[in-house]
Amino acid sequence: MGKASLEYQFNDDHMLYALFSQGYKAGGFQVEPPSAEAAEISFDEETSNNYEIGWRGSFGNRARLSVTAFLLDYNDLQLLQFRNTEQGFFQIITNAGGARTIGLEVEGTFLITPNLRLEIGGALQDPQLTTDVDITGDGIPDPTDGFRLDNAPIWTTTIAAEYAFDLEDGSVLTLRGDYRGRGDAWDDIINRELTQVGSDKPMRLRPNANIFGSRLSWESADSRWIASLWVQNLFEEEEILNVGPPQPNTVDRPSMFGRPRTWGADISYHF
Repeated sequence: MGKASLEYQFNDDHMLYALFSQGYKAGGFQVEPPSAEAAEISFDEETSNNYEIGWRGSFGNRARLSVTAFLLDYNDLQLLQFRNTEQGFFQIITNAGGARTIGLEVEGTFLITPNLRLEIGGALQDPQLTTDVDITGDGIPDPTDGFRLDNAPIWTTTIAAEYAFDLEDGSVLTLRGDYRGRGDAWDDIINRELTQVGSDKPMRLRPNANIFGSRLSWESADSRWIASLWVQNLFEEEEILNVGPPQPNTVDRPSMFGRPRTWGADISYHF
């Protein structure tokens, strides 16, 4: 597929660019069809056009920042869907017609002091279908125009800060804290009216997640020895990674969760 780009260098520290690229994903048949019915369902190729415009700059070797705006336009978008048949629920790949995502991404690194470093990243996007799609398999398009795409949170962000303590023997002790967050996300594009048992919360909507971590590292003066203590998911956030299809004779759905609070230690030696 094609790709073209333009760059304009204002000076050694600032640059503006524009990019156009095309993507392609082959069509085919279901990889592991659970039934003869599913084996007969094929899907077409997916193509996409990506438009970007961005700026990258640095400020006195103390800060680097990049900002990117993008538009991603899909044709025959391939999606995973759950179908309810006499044999039960099964998951297939189908084409959802047109879709588009408009978004903005920001990344930055800042050296606040010679020992204090800050890293930030974030994105806002509006991913949605632009056509009505037959999501139930009955041959009739359903009113899905404007539906948010599955597995596509509106916002994501990362923040990390670290401080390096210079010790008298020349070694360095570094304390780092990090944060990763995302907005809620639909697990698929159908049956969004289903709610959780005893609740009005949508069953197929994964809630937002906020994950914190920390690391304490020591590096020897000759940089050969590095030892670290770390903890992930510090506050034991219950992050849902995936929600499966409804089970027979129940409205419950199995879910896959992220790791609970995890801690450990690393040590390495460089020859």
